[in-house]
Amino acid sequence: MADNGTAGKAVSVASILLALLFLLNGGMKIAGMMVDQFAVWGYPAWFQYLIGIAEAAAGDPPAAVHWVSLGQVGRCISILKDAGVTRAVMAGQVKHTRLFADIVPDLGGLKVLGRLRTRNTDAVISAVADVLA
Repeated sequence: MADNGTAGKAVSVASILLALLFLLNGGMKIAGMMVDQFAVWGYPAWFQYLIGIAEAAAGDPPAAVHWVSLGQVGRCISILKDAGVTRAVMAGQVKHTRLFADIVPDLGGLKVLGRLRTRNTDAVISAVADVLA
């Protein structure tokens, strides 16, 4: 894991436990232990195997966890480049009421803020995407 402090260790333990939970639940479905329950829900028997495989595959813990604050675009770009990432998906919610409150931007964040024509979520996401490109 990337962060070696208490938060990083907590994330490491949590991600391992979550991975085990996914593997356990997926394994139960792959082993056919939930055929009756899937029938009660109205799904065909083959569907439990598909769900089991998906759950087991999702049990792969992340290689690294990095905490990046809103505004730390430069740090985000460095982390992605250092990891050799060429494509990324942005996911999550930016609360509109706090969009520009409490932001301490790094140089990358200042570049994003400088590109904004309007101060709304779509503009911020667009500017971040431009900087990441």
